[in-house]
Amino acid sequence: MYGGTKGVLLSTGKWYYEAEIHTAGCLQIGWADGSFAGHCQSDRGDGCGDGPSSWAFDGWRRYRWHTTATEWGCRWKEGDIVGCMV
Repeated sequence: MYGGTKGVLLSTGKWYYEAEIHTAGCLQIGWADGSFAGHCQSDRGDGCGDGPSSWAFDGWRRYRWHTTATEWGCRWKEGDIVGCMV
């Protein structure tokens, strides 16, 4: 699954959104800058956070992503609400 707000470029202020987790499986939630190409090759696991233009958290594997993965955070479960702020 791939979602987003393509064409909405935020340049000032503080921004926040929440997402409800509908599966305890592998997914990455985060932010991307204006140079993000929008690539999403789920068969390879590529998406938000996998390149230099985006940042993400994966609560299934417990990693934060920005080009590379760093162990961080706690495991999420179905029904959790995840908040993202920039």
